[in-house]
Amino acid sequence: MTKKTFKRTAWLLASVLVFQSCIIYYNYKALQKEELHILHQSKHTVLTHQTGKELKVYTNNSHINQQSIQNIAIAERVNSISNQKLKNNYSYKNKLLIIVDSLAVYPKNKNSIVLLTQSAKLNLDRLITDIHPKQIIADGSNYKTTVALWKATCLKRKIPFYYTGENGYYTFH
Repeated sequence: MTKKTFKRTAWLLASVLVFQSCIIYYNYKALQKEELHILHQSKHTVLTHQTGKELKVYTNNSHINQQSIQNIAIAERVNSISNQKLKNNYSYKNKLLIIVDSLAVYPKNKNSIVLLTQSAKLNLDRLITDIHPKQIIADGSNYKTTVALWKATCLKRKIPFYYTGENGYYTFH
């Protein structure tokens, strides 16, 4: 820019305009975004629900890895983070998510998605027969040996199985 010409000045202004347009576009996309994630946290169950620039973190443990939550907030352009207690079930875009924890108590809602946590001591065949889930998900709060048994049962019963320890966080679309 030491030698000022019209062509160089036009290129500079055009690049600034493109940069500002990208910033405005990504902020607009962040405002329109709504997603529910099941994170992989060892020994804990963590769900995040992003609506626009707000992030709700659902967990029963206040000592979760805050760094991963901050990384999500930065990557997704989130302005506010709120912590909530984890409930037994969630409804998201006409999908029902049932959380089965160590108590192994679950409602008999048909065609739901089941999240198995805290190495729940249950008969997975009976659960599949009772509620016919669309999918079964296991998070990082489970023992790997228990997850392997659940995976084998789901494979035998032809139910989709997702383990966050192998595949990373799970996203509801």
